[in-house]
Amino acid sequence: RSVAVYEARACDWPDDVLPALAGQRVFAPLFSPRAAARLAAQSGVPDLGGLIPVAISAACAAALPGPLAARARIADTPDSGGMLRALAEAMSHPGTVG
Repeated sequence: RSVAVYEARACDWPDDVLPALAGQRVFAPLFSPRAAARLAAQSGVPDLGGLIPVAISAACAAALPGPLAARARIADTPDSGGMLRALAEAMSHPGTVG
């Protein structure tokens, strides 16, 4: 029997991250509501230009502010395979949401 264990540690962004996120299309895989809330808190703004969130679940997407939540892609299954499919779909059709 094996058990996968990890620890996600929050860290502050360098000053050049927000301008980079605002200036181009960026896909952000979010694996938990905590990660989504942290993204929202770090940005300090309700929208980040070309950022396209890819959320592992509807609960994860719901932790984002309105504009980001509205364009979030949600994985069809809450696992790595679902996230890979959602990322591939988002990158293939970046102008659409859902």
